[in-house]
Amino acid sequence: MQMAFELAANKAHVCFIGTPHETLSFAPDLWEKMNRREFKLTGSWMSYSSPFPGKEWDLTAHYFATGQLKFDEAFIYKKMPVSQAQEAFQLFQTPGRVKGKVMLVNEEELG
Repeated sequence: MQMAFELAANKAHVCFIGTPHETLSFAPDLWEKMNRREFKLTGSWMSYSSPFPGKEWDLTAHYFATGQLKFDEAFIYKKMPVSQAQEAFQLFQTPGRVKGKVMLVNEEELG
């Protein structure tokens, strides 16, 4: 968190991904830095329980496998290989360009 705040430029977008495993707090100087740089701080949650990956993932896989849960392919804006992760993130620099999710996949899955 400290590194992200130090590296963030003015008007930057910082996103924390995952689940914290200890308490996070903002020291006054860190809070001041965030405010003065006027950057946006968001988060992207991950849903899983112990033991990893947890019952949520197992249930979701089961319902997909049995056809009880369907996935709309239109939800995915674009599939890109993991090797192009940087390019994938750059797509979001143009507001409104990405409609849906960008999915990073292994090279062989792009077929």
